[in-house]
Amino acid sequence: MKIYSVYGLVLCCIFLGANIFCNPADSPRVYLADLTCGGTIPSSITAGQTFDIVIDVFNIEADADGTLDAGSSDLCIEIFRMDDTSGAWIKVTELVRPVAEIKAGTRRNLTVPMVINSPGNYRFDFFADATNRVDERDESNNTDRLER
Repeated sequence: MKIYSVYGLVLCCIFLGANIFCNPADSPRVYLADLTCGGTIPSSITAGQTFDIVIDVFNIEADADGTLDAGSSDLCIEIFRMDDTSGAWIKVTELVRPVAEIKAGTRRNLTVPMVINSPGNYRFDFFADATNRVDERDESNNTDRLER
């Protein structure tokens, strides 16, 4: 082993009879998971009746660069009701559900039973990896929104 010091940096190289070049373009790529989600709810919701929120959390297949499996994470569902007077969205509740590991290119399906007690217009916001437990290639595609 030879040790070289250049401007305070120590480079350790093992020479096995071949030249070793450091080229950032040749450095190994870092593969990351990429979670996204999509929810479905019934086209009409009746106050006081149970309905299912169905959410798919995807670890989307990457291009030729590849994707890694996503470890366990959390899905958050925020539910808002539109105020009849102001038209503003008022948060009614927030639910967090665990999501088990998702292999690259596959999904997990979660079904959450729900009862809405008051008639009105509702918004459902879904957040995959809500607690940022998974290192992802793209953190900006983790949400979905539905209104009824």
